[in-house]
Amino acid sequence: MAVWVAPQLHTPMYFFLCNLSTLDMVYVSSILPKLLDFQITGKTGISFIKCFTQLFMSVACVDTEFLLLSSMAFDRYVAICVPLKYSIIMNRRACLILSIVPWTIGVLNSLLYVFLISHLSFCDSKYIIHFYCDIKALLRTSCSDIRHIKTTARRLKIFSSCSSHLTVVLLFCGSSLSVYMSPDSKNSTELDIMLPLLYVAVVPALNPLVYSLRNKDVLDVLRISRFIS
Repeated sequence: MAVWVAPQLHTPMYFFLCNLSTLDMVYVSSILPKLLDFQITGKTGISFIKCFTQLFMSVACVDTEFLLLSSMAFDRYVAICVPLKYSIIMNRRACLILSIVPWTIGVLNSLLYVFLISHLSFCDSKYIIHFYCDIKALLRTSCSDIRHIKTTARRLKIFSSCSSHLTVVLLFCGSSLSVYMSPDSKNSTELDIMLPLLYVAVVPALNPLVYSLRNKDVLDVLRISRFIS
């Protein structure tokens, strides 16, 4: 309220802080009232609609907060690095865009999560080991993953179908993170030059090999072509 009343606080920084505080109030209000109801009444049941409403609100708030903090980081970057152009860059239009986009993406992403999870097959157990309907808690009650497949051979077949993709993702993300997450030191210059070679040259060269060698159809074609030649 103080930000809205005091004209001297009508700045981008306090505008984003208002968005953040509003978001935090929405986040807390979507989960804690039901938790307090559990504690007071002792009734721990929750309906399907209420559970997925909690899921939607929690995912939307978390996603929006990540993006809103990024907008606030950009605001501080402009204030520190280009202070003379701060008022020009962080004008009313820019502030509105940097606040509306996080809310919009957070809501749309949350709708996608709720839609996908609501179409999963759930087991006979209806117990959620959590104080609210979290994604991980709901996925534990689902029967849609390969762990619930009884035969080991079928589990291995399903896992092998995506193992090549997981290998490529680990190679690419692992090499990229090792470059940007490693601490600086006097001897890190050579590593900073050599490590990018992994995702610039090595990983792209390995991608066709990984996908083809793990693909039964490709291997069969190679065997036939070798036999014909």
